[in-house]
Amino acid sequence: MRLLAPAAALLALPPGTALAHSSLEGIGAFPNGLLHPVLDPAHILCFVACGLLAAHQPASAMPRLFLAAILSLAAGLILATFDIPAWDARIGVGIWTGTLAMGALIAATAARPYPGVAALMGFTCLAVGLDTRLENAAIVERLVFAFGTWMGAALIVVNLALACRRAAQFPLAQVGIRILGSWVAAAAAMMLAFSLKTSGV
Repeated sequence: MRLLAPAAALLALPPGTALAHSSLEGIGAFPNGLLHPVLDPAHILCFVACGLLAAHQPASAMPRLFLAAILSLAAGLILATFDIPAWDARIGVGIWTGTLAMGALIAATAARPYPGVAALMGFTCLAVGLDTRLENAAIVERLVFAFGTWMGAALIVVNLALACRRAAQFPLAQVGIRILGSWVAAAAAMMLAFSLKTSGV
């Protein structure tokens, strides 16, 4: 509960290129990449949704969901590193749309297998990867940054999913996960509306 106020403050920050593609000076490309997933509101909300949704699915499906998320993210990061395609504001719309859908599925019901969950997670993580790049840097530095981002995101998704999976054996925790999913969906819906308005989609 003590994290709600900082999380709300982060979500209230205006999105933009400076927020999504900036780096912390003086700590190097890899630490910058490792920290990037928790410094960008759109990205951390997406990874939280991926972790919660993976935990919400049958245990046998979790490895497939992890692979869908982290491989799609890696593909997006590689494309973004080489500016293929050039960054577009509509990528943000894709991130918020996918995050909204994942949050809605988490809130809808517990431990129910949904078809297409791997594709949904893959699509959203691909969009996050395309939205992530280190500006004004050499290609090697960009690649190191991308690898750090991939590692940080994978740690968030996998560890959150496994922790929630263990907690979900308690009925009260299941309710809490569904409530958190509804908050994710609500935040994503607000930011999606803002992104649609500002991007002209």
